[in-house]
Amino acid sequence: THFKVADDLNAHSTSNSVLIANGRVYKAYNGRGGVVFENGCTAYMVSAPVDADLLDAGSWTLSNSVPFTTDLFTTHPNGSKNTSFAYMEEGNAVLGPDGTLMAIYGVKAVPTYAYAAVFRCTADGKTMSFDRNGEGSIIEFPGGNSKFTVRYDERTGKYLALVSRNTDDRYWFQRNVLSLLVSDDLVNWEVKGDVLVDPTVMNDYIAMTKHGFQYVDFIIDGDDLLLAVREAMGDSDCFRNANYLTFYRIENYSRYLTDTTV
Repeated sequence: THFKVADDLNAHSTSNSVLIANGRVYKAYNGRGGVVFENGCTAYMVSAPVDADLLDAGSWTLSNSVPFTTDLFTTHPNGSKNTSFAYMEEGNAVLGPDGTLMAIYGVKAVPTYAYAAVFRCTADGKTMSFDRNGEGSIIEFPGGNSKFTVRYDERTGKYLALVSRNTDDRYWFQRNVLSLLVSDDLVNWEVKGDVLVDPTVMNDYIAMTKHGFQYVDFIIDGDDLLLAVREAMGDSDCFRNANYLTFYRIENYSRYLTDTTV
């Protein structure tokens, strides 16, 4: 979704998590740094009181915007110099273990593909920040090159994410393996298992370029996870241009959270 929130700030987001906390509703966005994303992006938060008229533009608070550039990524202690460009997009608003409002964005870095950027925001939704040298501001995150959703699981006390995980270094854009990630602190993530795997194994080129499980959103429904998946399968145009919208249920999902299966 693209739209304008201010005269000098374009907005970009997708079906990432919306957070309700502190009596407010929060949504993380990113703005484009020029004509193309490779010129850099900015991260910011929009929020409103939960009892406000959310259709009234005056109900919403816009935070400051914080730039994220290729230079910031390549010079960060946890970043990578092996990249031609880097930007971030599609942030998830979530509360950290200490109650801090955070926004986790996927980092699009070519040819690297397993990073996320973590921003922090004040509870009033006005002040966004990023630690240029902090260990927890650029993190290793499998599948960070594609859109993902992060949610807190009150039942287990863990953070969950479903990601299009890269398993083949030849294809940085790969989306044909969907994996479940788990974290205790939003910084250290562990792959717990592959949820969906493309059955096309005889031709890896077709599997990587034509098929994908992507842009997944999910909710926790009792003992199960319910997934909505933008899926490219069969005779699709390409892995990105999905020809299906599919629904899956993972029963008794908590059994996957104890021991690593991948």
